[in-house]
Amino acid sequence: MNAPRQGQFTKTISSAQSRQHLPLVLWRNIFVVVDDGRLELDDINDIAQCVRQLGEQHPGGVGGVTVIPANGSPPSESHRLAIKRAYHLVSHHLKAMCWMVEGQGFRAATVRASLAGLRLLLQPRFPTKIAASLDEALPWLSAQLGSSTTADLPEGIATVRSTLNKLVATRSSLSPR
Repeated sequence: MNAPRQGQFTKTISSAQSRQHLPLVLWRNIFVVVDDGRLELDDINDIAQCVRQLGEQHPGGVGGVTVIPANGSPPSESHRLAIKRAYHLVSHHLKAMCWMVEGQGFRAATVRASLAGLRLLLQPRFPTKIAASLDEALPWLSAQLGSSTTADLPEGIATVRSTLNKLVATRSSLSPR
């Protein structure tokens, strides 16, 4: 896996074992990843390594958005442990974190409530937010990271959204695990 370079906008990591593409987008000092519940354990480690490398490039810290799709499934116990290990690997680089829960209705409300409870339980050392869209998540995250330039934010949101849609479409066309 190559390290992300300054100015690199997107990074698709291909896991040799699963041959699935991870939906991961890098923009400035922000990473956006889609967690649909189908990530392989090795994929979670690959994401953590990429975020760690991004954090090393941005000593002031990085921020993340985890997109939870409306059709996503909850992680298994082994996946929860892998996510916890990945979090510990990158936590010293994190300056802010946002969970974006797609969808409306009872299921989305339940996911948001679970995340709110998790935030209270974990009490992270950095600001967190639960958002409903990239239009809400990225400006908040940019502000938390101390970005003084917001002129490119609308273009950034559009590009992140477009890139994620392409990566998710590619991933959806692959057979489920």
